[in-house]
Amino acid sequence: MNRLHALACAGLLAGSWLATAPAAAEPREYVLDPEHLVVAFLVDHAGFARVLGRFTSVQGEITYDPDTRQLSAGHVRIGTNSVASDDRRRDRHVRGSDFLDARSHPVIEFRAGELRLDAIGRGELDGRLTIRGTTRPITLQARLNQEAESPFNDDVVLGGSLRGVLSRSDFGIDYGLEQGWVGDEVELIIEFEAIRQD
Repeated sequence: MNRLHALACAGLLAGSWLATAPAAAEPREYVLDPEHLVVAFLVDHAGFARVLGRFTSVQGEITYDPDTRQLSAGHVRIGTNSVASDDRRRDRHVRGSDFLDARSHPVIEFRAGELRLDAIGRGELDGRLTIRGTTRPITLQARLNQEAESPFNDDVVLGGSLRGVLSRSDFGIDYGLEQGWVGDEVELIIEFEAIRQD
């Protein structure tokens, strides 16, 4: 086989391999759907029961590769003034300087880091959480439910669940701790759907 013939065969083989090779993975952009989004928390009240609250103003974007199941970016912004616990007086107190200080710190921010999932879509999400100007690392328990076309329209939707625990004192929120009025541990409950941006 002469050199020209060998080069031609190599080129044909390379072209054949490229034609049959799987397409390279590509991250996709998603936007959180405010109609199908819950960011809630539970915190102890004087040892009697836990109060359930939520935030009604949440925005965020995700950059995610459904083929590799890798998260390359995620940014969530929560309006502190939107906290709601079904009691107006309590909500005003939580928005005030004893707790979230919404006037000086109108936004809680979460920036996602590494996402680690097992074969059935369960794992952990690392990130950095900023409350009242203080940033701390946090790890959330993650479950990826599915990515599929919505049965209600043509949107492609990514859905998941996150759970976590933080100490509010780590963020400088210590009202009522010494007296035992309000617990330090805050349990986070997050359910989300995100719409793929094509």
